Amino acid sequence: QAMQHSVKFVENHNGRFLVVSGDQWIRHGIEHVDLIGFELSKFNQLLGLVKTLRPELTDVIDGGSNMGSWTIPLARVHTDLVFHMFEVQRFLYWISCGNLALNHVLNARPHFMGLSECAGEIEVRQPDYTQQANYGSFEVQTPFQNSDCVLAYTPHTDVVPVTNIDSLNLNPCLIKMDVEGMEWWVIQGAIRTIDNHQPLVWAERQKSDPNTVIPFFTERGYSHSFALEGHWLFVPSWLTPHPQLHAILAS
Repeated sequence: QAMQHSVKFVENHNGRFLVVSGDQWIRHGIEHVDLIGFELSKFNQLLGLVKTLRPELTDVIDGGSNMGSWTIPLARVHTDLVFHMFEVQRFLYWISCGNLALNHVLNARPHFMGLSECAGEIEVRQPDYTQQANYGSFEVQTPFQNSDCVLAYTPHTDVVPVTNIDSLNLNPCLIKMDVEGMEWWVIQGAIRTIDNHQPLVWAERQKSDPNTVIPFFTERGYSHSFALEGHWLFVPSWLTPHPQLHAILAS
C-alpha cells in the first residue's frame, strides 16, 4: 500500500514526469524546472554543434539514467539522435520507461542494465522508495570516502546484467557517465569507442579519481572543463578549437 504513494506526477516545460515522491534531488529539480543544474541548455547547444561537425555520430549514451530526466528533454529536441539509457535500479528503470511513454519519446532505448569494463552480472540491493532520500546517490560498490549515499534498503535484491560500451558498437557523439564511483570501470569498457569516435564525455567527478580519469583523456588529446554541475566535461581535440564551443560553455 505504501509503495502506491511513492510516485507522483510533475509537468513542466521539459516534459511530463513520474517521479519518486521522496527523492530529494532529481524530483526536486524536476519540480523546480531547472533539473538541478543539469545544464540542459548547454547540452542542447553542444549536441547541435557536434551534429553539424560530425553527422556520422548518431548515438548518445546515458549511463545512470535514473528516471529519464536528462535524456527525455534532450531526446525530444534531438529526434535525429538515438539515446541509449542504462539504469540498475529496477524501480527507477520502470519509471523512466513510463516517462518515455508519457512524452512520446521514440528515439530512446532504455535498458535495465549496468555499464562496466566487461559483461557480467551484479547483485543490486533494492532501496526503500517510500523513504526520503537522494536515490541518484545509489552505489553498487564499496562506498568512497566522500560517499553521499545514505539509503534505507528492503530485504530484496536484483541480479542485474552488466555490459560494456565497446560491445554496443555505437557511434556516440556524447557519453554521460553518472554512475556513482563506477566511472573508471565504464571508461575501461569504452576505450575502443572513445578512441574510434572521440565523443564528448560528461563524467561525475565527486566519486572519481582525477589521477586516473584526467590523464586517460589528456593522453588522447582531450581538454576538460569543470563548468557543468559536479562533473567533468571532456572535450575532444577536433572540437576544442571551435569558437562556438567556448561561447556555449561560457553561457
